[in-house]
Amino acid sequence: MRQLLRNRLFWWGVLLRVGLMPFFGASYLRDMFIPFIDTAILHLGHNPWSLLPASYFPYGSFLFLVLFIPKYLGFQSLGMMSMGATPLSFILMKLPLLLADVFLLWGMMRICGERRKSLFFLYWFNPVTIFITYVHGQLDVVVMTLCFFSILLLIYRRFTMSAVLMALATLCKFHVVILVPFILAYLWHQNFAKKAMLSMASWLFIWASISIVGFQPLLHTGRFLYASTTSPEALRIFAANLNFGSGQVIYLGVFLLLAVLGRLCVSSRITDKGLLFGSGVLFGALLIGTSAMPGWYYWVVPFFCLFFALHLNVSKVLFWGFNLVYLFNFIVIPRYGAELGPLASGVMFTLLQTTIAGVLIVIWKLVVEQEARLQGRAHPLILGIAGNSGSGKNHLSQLLQDLFNIKNTLMVEGDDYHKWERNHQKWQEYTHLNPKANHLGIMASHTLQLANGSSVLQSHYDHFSGTFTNAKEIKPSKTLIIQGLHTLYLRGLRSKIDLKIFIEPHEIVRFAWKFNRDVKQRGHSAKRVVDSFVSREADSLKHIAPQKEFADWVIQYVPEKEITREEVMNGSPFGFILRYTFWNDAPIGNLLKALQELANCKISFEVSPHDFNRTLVEIQGNPTLQEIQAIAKRIFPNLRSITRAWRNPIWRDGVDGLNQLTALTLLSANTVEEWTL
Repeated sequence: MRQLLRNRLFWWGVLLRVGLMPFFGASYLRDMFIPFIDTAILHLGHNPWSLLPASYFPYGSFLFLVLFIPKYLGFQSLGMMSMGATPLSFILMKLPLLLADVFLLWGMMRICGERRKSLFFLYWFNPVTIFITYVHGQLDVVVMTLCFFSILLLIYRRFTMSAVLMALATLCKFHVVILVPFILAYLWHQNFAKKAMLSMASWLFIWASISIVGFQPLLHTGRFLYASTTSPEALRIFAANLNFGSGQVIYLGVFLLLAVLGRLCVSSRITDKGLLFGSGVLFGALLIGTSAMPGWYYWVVPFFCLFFALHLNVSKVLFWGFNLVYLFNFIVIPRYGAELGPLASGVMFTLLQTTIAGVLIVIWKLVVEQEARLQGRAHPLILGIAGNSGSGKNHLSQLLQDLFNIKNTLMVEGDDYHKWERNHQKWQEYTHLNPKANHLGIMASHTLQLANGSSVLQSHYDHFSGTFTNAKEIKPSKTLIIQGLHTLYLRGLRSKIDLKIFIEPHEIVRFAWKFNRDVKQRGHSAKRVVDSFVSREADSLKHIAPQKEFADWVIQYVPEKEITREEVMNGSPFGFILRYTFWNDAPIGNLLKALQELANCKISFEVSPHDFNRTLVEIQGNPTLQEIQAIAKRIFPNLRSITRAWRNPIWRDGVDGLNQLTALTLLSANTVEEWTL
């Protein structure tokens, strides 16, 4: 606020407004609003809505209070001089409008940051807002300031005060209730189910309670419906319609509003920017399908100004065209409309609505479509894990299931697509690592069907018996994990995977894991495991290792000390170092910074000496579970937008926790907003 008060442009704008305040006011202000407030002052203790017809002030109690206070103070100081449609009365009525105007500018500047200067030209000297408030004398600046700060407080996670301000906005003009379902949808996406529902219930209770209490004066006089939905002004919303006969009518304003609201509410995520500009689009959708009052156009101006202030490269032709056509419609047409004829009036109104629609389309395409996206509604998040036999694919899959909730995660296992059962003679010719020994085309087809929302029939390969089970129906899910020897082998399948992972443990580490799994868990003999390990080496180099080149994330486990196979078979323990390989533009900066601050973690990273497109990261240490959870909370402020699960992830400590954090970090590049206020 200090920066604002020190700005010369701000004071020039204040001077312009103060200069206009005493001299202008439409008939609504002169003949209705001022008499209503004056009558209430002269009849203190009476319900103001019982003193004059409802048409004199078809608004709520808070807007009445905002106008009443300066007029009452003026009456106490100056007596009857402050009454009536006089210049002094105009000033007293417009003082709270000026205050709201200043606060709205200040709030917008907080969002724009370094680009705040452009707001003086886009908003503070905007001819439309100045005309609506200080010439025409409409009150919409108060409503929009309350709405704007309610949204801003939501972004700052001040849910209680946000609900209070939205209730006060509702007690000014009832049309703001169109934001309530969208705000509830936004709150739903800000946390996991239990906390989200508590936030929604709390916000809704506060908003509804204050609104109900505030509407009591209107309810007691039977004026509530008039002030909310049945006044001639409110009924303008139903002016544009398509009549199909037999009483079947589509009201275009309501249709557009519900269509936009429905689309926004079914978003798979709603970011802070999506909430802000989605609200502007909602007001715009209501506006372009109605016979709007002059003051109603104020509803979209703050959002338009913010958009063009934040997107400097976007042409402002439509925006300034809207300003020009608006002034022509509400200054020239009322005065010279009879001479110009109905055609000119209709053309200008069409141009006005068209310019608004044009700006709304630009905002939708450049902002809302990305920040309130549908991604994941029709298609699942697809993770692909490839690697040699015994490399830890199953274990990593389980860690990822813990993140995304096992109920919402489907695993496609590459082993289920082997061509033959264990004792088939064909295994004398091929190893499991050979693509010819697997139905890779069927695996890709099933994956694509599941990604498109269709179920498939597939058998499961039982590693204990070495046989296939009967085929059963597999249904799609929110998250799809494909793990197997050849997950990244087929180009078409690779292109559909959101995060491609390749696990490449050091040979001795892989041998230790494979030996432990096949001997202790699957009942194989030690000799068979050793023979299998050796016999598959050629196919591993030929068919498995090359897949690493396509991975977004390569995981390597390197032993801390030299150890032999014999020592592994005898159960000798050993530790290992974790090495990651990423593309050089992977968004890992925040994660590495957080890990570097841990006392028990040593981090090093460098450009790959073999490929400058790759970044190598080496991690030594085992973070505790509490440290993993603290890092997750710090770098993923809205974790649900990534996991899309109803509950919190199940976190692990040590290397497992590091893998979980890394997976979410890489996925966050496409799901988490980068917009700070």
